[in-house]
Amino acid sequence: MLKKILVALGIASIFAYSPGALADPVADFYKGKRISLLVSSGPGPGYDFFARLLASHMERNIPGKPNIVTQNMPGAGGMKVLNFAYNQGARDGSMFFTLHTALPLQQVLGQRGVQFDARKLISIGRIAAGNSVTAVWHTTGVEKLADLKGKNISVAGSSATSNTSVFPIVAKRLLGAQFNVIVGYSGMGEVMLAMERGEINGFGNFTLASLQSSYPKYLSEKLIRPLIQWGSHPEPEWKNVPLAVDLAKTPVARRAIEILTTQIELGRSYFMPPGVPADRVAALRKAVKDTVNDPAFKAQAQKAKADISYASGEEMEKLIDLTVSAPKDAVELLRNAMAMSGSGRCEQYSDAKVCRKAKKKKKAGN
Repeated sequence: MLKKILVALGIASIFAYSPGALADPVADFYKGKRISLLVSSGPGPGYDFFARLLASHMERNIPGKPNIVTQNMPGAGGMKVLNFAYNQGARDGSMFFTLHTALPLQQVLGQRGVQFDARKLISIGRIAAGNSVTAVWHTTGVEKLADLKGKNISVAGSSATSNTSVFPIVAKRLLGAQFNVIVGYSGMGEVMLAMERGEINGFGNFTLASLQSSYPKYLSEKLIRPLIQWGSHPEPEWKNVPLAVDLAKTPVARRAIEILTTQIELGRSYFMPPGVPADRVAALRKAVKDTVNDPAFKAQAQKAKADISYASGEEMEKLIDLTVSAPKDAVELLRNAMAMSGSGRCEQYSDAKVCRKAKKKKKAGN
């Protein structure tokens, strides 16, 4: 009897320690692999900064320790990356991407160029979120929203679908903010340079996280004057700057602003296209969570003065669902407020210099 027990234990022991029994299919898949992290902006701004920060530490928290390579793919307010990832991107877990926060709303509004269903996206988590502001340069003499009256103040943004343009347009139409909105700059770097040169007076929208990482002097030296804060709760740094939602004049306008600012909570979050195997999704979600708790990650973020605000992939997917299921009357009001006269001549809605550059580029491409 004893002999039979020892033989049984020996067989069990061999089975328990056999390579097949210890194999981790997720680690096996990722070992020696390269993961592509597509960044929906050019180098430098918040999307790029946080993506590279995450990538540099997340590698060691993924089973199999693959190499993460960041690739910038700016265009159409982040829609270029999302359309590509959704329709052509790898669905095996070897690619994830930054999500421009405005894009789920663009789907709800029926904007041109949408080739995705945001509800089918798979989120692996958020590492940062923070309010944004519409602000002007310190030399304008404008300190608060009421100071705009009687002045010709211009704020600028990039593409028509980007929050940098959408937020100030909505502020003008729903909140009565009296400034001119200039749309069509190639990116926020160009907008900031134009502001510093005095070609424009301010920027339409930029997040606190992006200001902290890319333009810290704007904050430390008080070179900008925030006029409107976009988010659900005020930032400690901007406790005296009014929230856009509190400036709404009617209940439906307030709900429309809430729909618009829900996307602020999406922050710097990361997604994959539909169809990725569940075990790899779980592994990457855990890797994001482990990374934000990693001492080396925390130290680098603190050194860069970048606030970290983790939220799970499941939470991000719920936010998208809230946006997509928003009330029709508020959506319609927001749609009308965001509408632009882009079907006319370029100069009717964008800066003349930007239009000349766009026409020259188009001509060169023909």
